[in-house]
Amino acid sequence: MSVRRSMPPPPPQRRVESTNGHAVVAAKASNTDSQAPRIDWANLSKGDKEVLFSWLDEFFAAYFKRLGLSSGDIPSQIVKPAAPPMPTRNTQPAASGTAPVNGRPPLPVRKSTTEAAPTAKHSLVVPTPSLPARRPDLSLQHRAESEPANTTAAPPKPPPRRALPPPLKASPTPEPALPPPRINLSTRPTATVTAYQYPSEPEYTSESEYSAVEECLRCRDYTAVDEHASYFPRENVESIHQLAWDLTSPFDHQFDKLRAITFWLHLNISYDAYSFLNNCVKPSTPDSTLKSGMAVCEGYAGLFSALALAVGLESITISGHGKGFGYAPLAAGEPLPSYSAGHAWNAVKLEDGSWKLIDSCWAGGALGSDGVFIRRWDGFHFAATNEEFGERHFPDPKEPWKQFVEPLKTWEEYISAVDDMPTMTSGFGGGEYARHLLYPRTKMLQPGRERFYIKKKCEHFREREEEEYVHVVMGPLDAQERTPGRAGWKSMALDEANGGWRYDRLMVARGEKVMIAIVTTVNGADARGMGKAEYDRVAGKVSMSWEVLCQWEVA
Repeated sequence: MSVRRSMPPPPPQRRVESTNGHAVVAAKASNTDSQAPRIDWANLSKGDKEVLFSWLDEFFAAYFKRLGLSSGDIPSQIVKPAAPPMPTRNTQPAASGTAPVNGRPPLPVRKSTTEAAPTAKHSLVVPTPSLPARRPDLSLQHRAESEPANTTAAPPKPPPRRALPPPLKASPTPEPALPPPRINLSTRPTATVTAYQYPSEPEYTSESEYSAVEECLRCRDYTAVDEHASYFPRENVESIHQLAWDLTSPFDHQFDKLRAITFWLHLNISYDAYSFLNNCVKPSTPDSTLKSGMAVCEGYAGLFSALALAVGLESITISGHGKGFGYAPLAAGEPLPSYSAGHAWNAVKLEDGSWKLIDSCWAGGALGSDGVFIRRWDGFHFAATNEEFGERHFPDPKEPWKQFVEPLKTWEEYISAVDDMPTMTSGFGGGEYARHLLYPRTKMLQPGRERFYIKKKCEHFREREEEEYVHVVMGPLDAQERTPGRAGWKSMALDEANGGWRYDRLMVARGEKVMIAIVTTVNGADARGMGKAEYDRVAGKVSMSWEVLCQWEVA
């Protein structure tokens, strides 16, 4: 049957405890809160709790009876066995025939609080609380705000790339010039004459040998790279990692990144000549080298590797022997010295898997004969092939693979090798002249007529007269020119077909020396771009200064 729901009866009047320990019905509370007694519901005594629950049982039994419900209609969850008869209230004896207050049965006598509470014969069924509604899914924005931030440090971002001027485009390689015609001997006297034999020029069977000028490490245009490296003076550098990204981030080509690192070391690190010459060199670290700006070869190589590794380039430091300051070739019959290490350089793994040897210390400058450091760029120690590099560098014999050449050399072969190249000054390396194209290639010349040739960088590079100094050669002159006022430097002609400067059929005499130099100033002004014709016109009439590049001796 359906149960008709109605409003529950009003709560009973509140009972308070009198001074004699009996519960009495409180009077209707007045409007003044201070006059109404209060009940501490949280700290009821056990006796009060018995009285309260007994009253509730009576209340609900009467309530269901008023609704007309029998015990069978009441849900089983709230049916309880019949309560025992209520004891008479042990209060002051009432007059016979006196009706209970408000028609209610008398309350039971309150028991002592020290007695144990009777065990209830029924239990209240507590409904299982329902779970709260599921939290709706947060949006990505709210979730990012509510969830804790990720404390893992993100990797540093590379600094923004700086805009650079476009690199200069190399001119196409011209066709090699035809060999000069042979001398017509029909009009010469009948005396025996030997025709002059020109040395063979480089020949290229196909363009596949040099697919593009940009692939040549020697003649690649590094003008923009060198200028970019000058934008970061050492005093303003915050860290090695930041410096590495500043130097290399604008460039995609691996050679440009290596050039930027090497050229920055040349501009900002000075060789510690005092410590080297006084045998008081202290160990260094990349950070200490960056902070002090002073280092020997070990410091150069260590900082080079640190910068290369910071941008993902694979680099190692190699220690070994170097034919540098203080080296003297072995005299005839002199015993071979034992291996000794006093130099350091680097090897970098290229994109094709090969290794490139670089000496950033010797590329940045050298010690003069007086032991003073001369800061001057020498591109040979950056662009040299591993075979050329190995002529003056030898790693630990226990690690011969660090030569990165085939076949490998032994210590005996390296130290006893005779250096028969002409004597080259620091101006030769600073001007980036090509050692492998210098002619004659031997230091000692034989008396007679010789051809002299000097060129910059490599076979692909083409010099322009308006951008270069005049190159001159000085030595014994032809007999017909040995007249007063004619002695001195003779200008060399620019080879427009192959590049470089040449002077053919110069007569050299025994005991003389032959030198090639450049004209640096004329009347105190810079002589770059003067040209051969202008030099010939003013030679001997104005003041000039020269810088020697290389020298030969005549046996």
